[in-house]
Amino acid sequence: GKCVRIPYAEKVPDFARIRTWTSCEVNGMVLVWYHCDGLDPAWSLPEIEEICRGEWVYRGRTEHFINAHIEEIPENAADIAHLAHLHTPGIVSGTDLRYTNSKTWEFLRHDWKVDWMPEPEPNRHCSQMLVKHSLTVFGRRWPLLDLDVVARQVGPGVVYLTFDHSFLGRGVILQGVTPVEPVL
Repeated sequence: GKCVRIPYAEKVPDFARIRTWTSCEVNGMVLVWYHCDGLDPAWSLPEIEEICRGEWVYRGRTEHFINAHIEEIPENAADIAHLAHLHTPGIVSGTDLRYTNSKTWEFLRHDWKVDWMPEPEPNRHCSQMLVKHSLTVFGRRWPLLDLDVVARQVGPGVVYLTFDHSFLGRGVILQGVTPVEPVL
């Protein structure tokens, strides 16, 4: 982080420096470690073998701003009951929670079978939510839409959503949670 040379100056001022951050490259991403107390990383991110072998490649990104504390994202993974309450109604029922469970949209339902477990050492910073998803339309299950998902929470800010679908195949969505400001 210290400047060692300025092409147009004979001497580099002592204050010409910037803070350095611990960083690493894993799963094709460059990640920077930040700890509010300045502590070094106590763990590392696990590699995904299919990405390391080049079998799975980058296909794009999306960005969403969520008005929540960073702790709420990993807490969702352990709260398996929230899936049935918040994610059972079909997308056509909207996002207003007063109406998502109304009888009007009962014909389209997501069904979830979920289990959650923490991982043992050396990955105690990880947990997994195992999800079997199916969709019913007018009470009839559509097997083509069945989906198996492993949501692996890695520390407070990274989620690997590995999915297996009978038609689309296997893949992963890498989710990074980055606080942008204090939530008061």
